[in-house]
Amino acid sequence: MKSALEQLEKENIIERVPEDEPDPMGIQPIVGVPKKDGGVRICVDMRAANEAIKRVRHPIPTVEYIIFELNGATCFSKLDLSQAYHQLEVDEASRYITTFSAHVGLFRYKRLNYGTNAAAEIFQYTLQTHAASRPYWGKEYR
Repeated sequence: MKSALEQLEKENIIERVPEDEPDPMGIQPIVGVPKKDGGVRICVDMRAANEAIKRVRHPIPTVEYIIFELNGATCFSKLDLSQAYHQLEVDEASRYITTFSAHVGLFRYKRLNYGTNAAAEIFQYTLQTHAASRPYWGKEYR
């Protein structure tokens, strides 16, 4: 688990909570889940933190809607969205909500983590907002 934490810290996804900083309101528990490649996936139990997060709803398109929108399209792209949530930075003032305890100290997320209740909607909104500003995205290119 220590090497998984070190890797997340090296990738700028998490950061150590400074010892002189006051304790956050809640510290989330973690579980290390074995991965097929022999590594460990860090899973933070965000249930308590999610109660404090004000969720802004954003619709996620259904498969049927996407198929309808793609009808007649002739050019397609493939996006690699591996670790997609980690591409989005958590506002510095909100990071304390993601604080978790590990055997080597306290950490918090600098990037959106997978246990956050609004993560899918935040990511979908960001993806749609950025994609809509691209000249070849959508109906114009059909």
